[in-house]
This record gives sequence, structure tokens and C-alpha cells, in this order.
Amino acid sequence: MKESAYNYYVPYGDKTIVFNSRKHSVFAVSAANAGSIKAVLANSDAYEGKFQPFLQKMLDNGFLCADAEDERALVMEEYRRHLFPNYYRLMILPTYRCNLSCWYCVQDHRHVDLSEETIRRIKKHIRKYLTEHEISKFHISWFGGEPLLKYDVILDISSYAMEVCRELGITMNSGITTNSLLLTPERIKALGTVGVDFFQITIDGNREEHNKVKCLRGVDTFSKALNNIVDILRLIPRSRVNLRINYSKETLEPLQIVEQVNEIIPSELRDRIDLTPKKIWQEKERSINKEKVNEINFRARQSGYCSSSSEFGICYVDHRHFSTIYPDGSVDICNMETQDGRAKLTAEGDIEWPFVDMCLQQCADKGNIICNTCMHFPLCWGPCPVWRNSMIRQFGKVMCRFSNSIDLEERMNREVISYYEKLALEIN
Repeated sequence: MKESAYNYYVPYGDKTIVFNSRKHSVFAVSAANAGSIKAVLANSDAYEGKFQPFLQKMLDNGFLCADAEDERALVMEEYRRHLFPNYYRLMILPTYRCNLSCWYCVQDHRHVDLSEETIRRIKKHIRKYLTEHEISKFHISWFGGEPLLKYDVILDISSYAMEVCRELGITMNSGITTNSLLLTPERIKALGTVGVDFFQITIDGNREEHNKVKCLRGVDTFSKALNNIVDILRLIPRSRVNLRINYSKETLEPLQIVEQVNEIIPSELRDRIDLTPKKIWQEKERSINKEKVNEINFRARQSGYCSSSSEFGICYVDHRHFSTIYPDGSVDICNMETQDGRAKLTAEGDIEWPFVDMCLQQCADKGNIICNTCMHFPLCWGPCPVWRNSMIRQFGKVMCRFSNSIDLEERMNREVISYYEKLALEIN
């Protein structure tokens, strides 16, 4: 046997966390015994007679592996599974417009909506794509702008897609990113009937800070958004909500935020809410008090929400089948790459690219990417597709997303600690 190349030993108070990123196995030992554990794993054959039950447990959980096992090949196999080869995810922006003007928003709120002709082309595209590819699951993501400004379009296209999926025996569901302020109980019920069962809704710090950012005259938008979440979870039984908490260094008040959310969200609904703190992009990473971020996650999990501070993972844009359709009818892959699609949707429902952009999707297992030989890959999953694309264009290869090895180690150690704390709380 040999030690896994994906083992971590992370100091944690008077303990050391031992973590395997390929299997996501984890345990903690006293700091005094950590050296002994490392020695046993590094020289397992020498201890086979003395510690056989322990070594077998380490083998079962991935901390050890067979001498002939190619761990890198197994990691890449797992990576390819995460690309969902039989799952088509289509993001549609029905409008660039929004009913709010959040100061940090990166979207260009032009007065452009999907035309009747583009809606017709989208419907043709859905039927054609699902028919011509081996798709077993179809998901529509509604984005914007504020997509609920085109509520009727969402119902129209979703109803059509559900009909096509029923004909073809394909599973379908849908999600929407919305500020939620245009929702009503009647609209929530209607969205549920056309497969919308995932909602991402954002709050901006505590009630006072949120209402300064998402400002409507005479409306407590903080309470309205959270009450809409309650209605969603009660009116659509299979639904789930990602409650995203946008924060800056000034608005990061963990106790106040979680307490105010708890005042509105009943305890019996919280396990269907993923509470996700996210730094606004204008704020520098090093200006953030990480202890406060950890406290939000801890208090959220203590209150019954699902919560993680992880900013890593394989982006949905990396799915084998993924497209974004813009309000002007143009098409692209990632909506952060450009706000004007580089491809077009034809009258026949095909997507036509003016060039082949080989480096945007499904390239993390190619030879010109540093991630291939990195022990952190199963935890980090490498730069996002847009970063990869930019690096390929500028340098002909993909480099590490972190500026130096110290920063990389710090971020990965924080990720391990966050995972351990979440698991420890769930066990308790």
C-alpha cells in the first residue's frame, strides 16, 4: 500500500485534521499524535502486522491506496462525471431590465427583452437539442436582469419545455435567480406547476443595510424577500432555496444577520435553505474578516440551515451541455464572459458559432493545465472557465488561480477546516 497523494494535515487548535480530498474523508487527532499518524501512513507496509485494522480503515477511506492504483486517473474520472454528459442546462435571460438598482450589480440593465421571434427560436432549439442529443435531464435557469419582469415568458417557455420533456421521457426542472420582490403566492404556485423548484434570492447584510441597497419606497424589502421564501417552501413542497448573503467588510455582522433571518424563517423550513455568504466582487479578499464569515456559517448551521463558505467547485458552465441565451437572441456559454453573446440562435433552433472556442469548456484534463498534477484539484477544481479561457488566450496554458503557494495553502487549509466543522456539527 501507499499513502494517497491527496492527504492533508491541517493544524486546528490542539488538534490536527487529517483529510483526503479525493474521498472527502476526514478525522481529527491530537496535535501530539499527528506525527505518528503521518509516519504510519507514509510507511504503511512497515506497520502492517501491528496496526492492520487501522490500516484497513485508512484504505477504505482513501488515506491509503493500492500500490498499482492510479489516483490521478480516478480524480479525472470523477471530474468527467461532474460534467454531467446527459444533462442539458439552458440559461435564459428574458430581459436585461431590473426593478432595482443595486450599486454593486455587474449586469448592464439595458431595455432589451426577448422578442416573439426569439421565443419561437428558443422553443425550436429546446425540442431539437433534446431530440438530437442523449439527454436524460433538462434544466432551465432563469436569470437577468430581473427575470420576473417577464413572468409570462417564463410560464410560456417552461410550459412548452415540460410538454416536450414529457413526450421524450426526459426529467425536467427549473430554477430562477431573482430578488423575489415581484413574487406573489399566486405566481409562486404557477411557477411550481411549470417545474420551477429552485430559487436563488439575495439579501445584503442585516435589515437596515439590505433596505439601503434594495430600495423601494415604503417597502421593507428585507422582510418581503424572506417572507417570499417562506411562501415558496410552503407552496412548492419539493422546492429548495439558496439564500445568498452578499457582504462587504462593512456589512458583515453575523449575529445580527442570522438572528434577523431567524425571526422570519420558521425552524421547520430551514433544512431546505442553503445559506451562502458571498463577498461582493468590489471588495478585496484580504479586507474580509474570515472569522466573521465562519461565524455566519456556524450560526446558520446551528439554526438548522445548510451552510458552507466554500467558493470552490466545478462551475455549471463546465457541464458538457450548457448554453446561455440573451434577451437579444444571441448565445454564449458563460454569462460572465460577455454580456453580448458571440454565437447566434438560428431560425431552425441551432446555435451557430463564428469560431470554435476550445478552451472554455471541458479542458481541465488536457495537457496544458497545471491542475492535472496538483494535489488540490479534487478540492479546488481549478480556475473558473472564464479565467481558464483568458489564460489560454494570453499565455497558451492554464496556471494556478492563486498568486503564490502560501495563499494557496492558506485557502485550502481553510476549506478543510470549514468542511470538518460542518461535518462535526452535523454529527453532533
